[in-house]
Amino acid sequence: VSTIMMGEAAKAMNLGVLALLPPAIFVVQSFVGYPLTALCLKWEGTRLLNARKAGDVKAYNCPVEDVSAPGAARKRLIPPLPEKYQTSFTHLAGLGLVGWVSFNVAAWIKAGLIAINPAWGSYAIHPLVITLIVGALAAEVGLIERKTLEKSSSLGLVMAIVMCLVRCMLKESTPHDLLMLVWPVFVIVVIGVCGLMLFSAIMGKILGRSVPLSMALTLTALYGVPPNYILTEEASKGLAKDKEEFSFLMNQMLSPMIIGGFITVTIGSVIMAGVCVTLLHPAGM
Repeated sequence: VSTIMMGEAAKAMNLGVLALLPPAIFVVQSFVGYPLTALCLKWEGTRLLNARKAGDVKAYNCPVEDVSAPGAARKRLIPPLPEKYQTSFTHLAGLGLVGWVSFNVAAWIKAGLIAINPAWGSYAIHPLVITLIVGALAAEVGLIERKTLEKSSSLGLVMAIVMCLVRCMLKESTPHDLLMLVWPVFVIVVIGVCGLMLFSAIMGKILGRSVPLSMALTLTALYGVPPNYILTEEASKGLAKDKEEFSFLMNQMLSPMIIGGFITVTIGSVIMAGVCVTLLHPAGM
């Protein structure tokens, strides 16, 4: 979201080649973040498996859930559809409804029909951020099912579309433009990644958390959701010898990674992008 916001703002300001900087950084930092996160998750998974064998429950990141316990199922305001009606079409229809409502709410906020704070500007709440909020509420009350994209067998397709959406922002660039961005992108990514890993390792020690997991959580700032889910799943599959170990690793690493992705990318980067967009606007100069 922040990449799209910054790219659109820079393009609206006619900043030329600088409008290509956000998507260029996004593309490069993703390739840097994936292998580093995979190494950190492998390190963390090995630590967790060793702690499990030693019976060291204090070394766990999350309490082990007993899904067979009474009341394990989440309560919901709207009862689920009968199983025979839960098809790919109904799941996608629910997501379409959430998207339609979200973009209309964002349009109402921008038009002033919903009073927020006029001083924030039109980029204060991006339509995709509204979509996240409405989607979370819809899942909580039961309007849509959780893991809807997986249940509709659309996760892979949607991921490809999302990745193409950002990379398509480079479609108007020329080889000369990209060459001009090589050095700025290199410096920004190297300094940013080194700073993220160093700061997260220090904070992990201060807060008494695992260093590899702390670094993995911070690296989610480079790609967000859903790559953090896929990286966690692949790391768990690679380390687990059976389904029980796989479930254990997913239980210990997935929730922190998903929350980390929302904090760093969905919330943190969008707030920073909103500030930067305001600075780019003529009124902020």
